Parts: sequence; C-alpha cells; structure tokens
Amino acid sequence: MSVPDARVMKMKKGNTHLAFKQEDVVELATEVILSAYVQHGNESDVHTLLYSIGPAQGNYQKTPSNAEIEKAVADKVTIRNETLAQF
Repeated sequence: MSVPDARVMKMKKGNTHLAFKQEDVVELATEVILSAYVQHGNESDVHTLLYSIGPAQGNYQKTPSNAEIEKAVADKVTIRNETLAQF
C-alpha cells in the first residue's frame, strides 16, 4: 500500500490521523507468523478478520504438518456470530 491508500483512522481518545492497520496471525505455541496483512486504517477488525485468517490457513497447510487452524483468538469486539459462521 502506498501513502495515498492511507485512510483517516479514529483513535480511542477521539483524535484522528491517516493510518494503515497491520494484522498478524501467529501460531501461539511456536510464535510463527502465519500471515501479515495491511488494511486501511478505517476498516474495522470485524470486517478484516477473514482477510487475515484465510491466508494464514493457506500458509499453514503448506507446512510439512499440513495442519489446520482449530481456534482463533481475537479482541472481544472483533468476534461476531456472523463472522464466526464463515469459518
């Protein structure tokens, strides 16, 4: 992404700035990064979760173990029934 792709992101304290948001999917036992994805700063985690988990699953299946993601850990506000139903 380039700087023109930056979006206005509202911070917790109410101020705003141009930003990107990086999301990483990490295998917790080994701390291996399965995917890293840069999102627009104004995209909510609820909408971007699948863009992170999907590629991570694909990368995980390319490992010698051919394992699958069984559980995901995310912020409480990220998890919605609609999102979970897509897994």
